[in-house]
Amino acid sequence: MAKFDHVAFVVSNISDAVMWYKENLDITVLYQDETWAIVSLYDTKIAFVLPDKHPVHVAFKINSKDDIKHFNFKREFKRHRDSSESIYFKDPFGNAIEWVIYPEK
Repeated sequence: MAKFDHVAFVVSNISDAVMWYKENLDITVLYQDETWAIVSLYDTKIAFVLPDKHPVHVAFKINSKDDIKHFNFKREFKRHRDSSESIYFKDPFGNAIEWVIYPEK
């Protein structure tokens, strides 16, 4: 079962992006470092990423890799610094979609 998780915007500076959104849209910062941030806005998450790290994308949360086994991906899930794992897929039009699994708490 997949559920919408976040949308990611590519920005040139993480701190500047977070500051602008904080000042103009009253976001809540969930995580931030020099290369990546994720914020909450109206119960929706937005990730800010650098151009050389991630593509602009939409992400869906899944419970296990079995949830998307029918896609027959030719690559493996990647583990991230927050212990989540994800895999990206591009549609024929170049749009990136991420499936992410968060560790159980």
